[in-house]
Amino acid sequence: MKMLFKAATLASSLALLSVAVTAPAMARTTVAFNFGNVAVGYSDGYWDNSHQWHKWDNARFAREYRTRYHDNYHAMRHDRAPNQGWREH
Repeated sequence: MKMLFKAATLASSLALLSVAVTAPAMARTTVAFNFGNVAVGYSDGYWDNSHQWHKWDNARFAREYRTRYHDNYHAMRHDRAPNQGWREH
C-alpha cells in the first residue's frame, strides 16, 4: 500500500511539474488600454471622464492616443494649459 501511495504521489508531482514548466511558455501577456475613458489627452497624461488625472502608463499608449484622437490631444503638458487642461464637456 505504501508503494502504491508513493507511486501515485510521484506521478501526480511529475504531471504538475510538466504543467508548471510549460505554462509560462504558453502564456501571452496582453495589455489593453481603454481610450474611451480619456476626456482629454496631453503629452504628460490625461484627464479621464471622472475628472481624475492620470499619467500615461507608457509611451506607446500616449503615441497611440495621439494618433487615433489627434483632435482631442494637446502636444503640451497639462499644467501649461488654462484650468490645468481640464475642459467641461
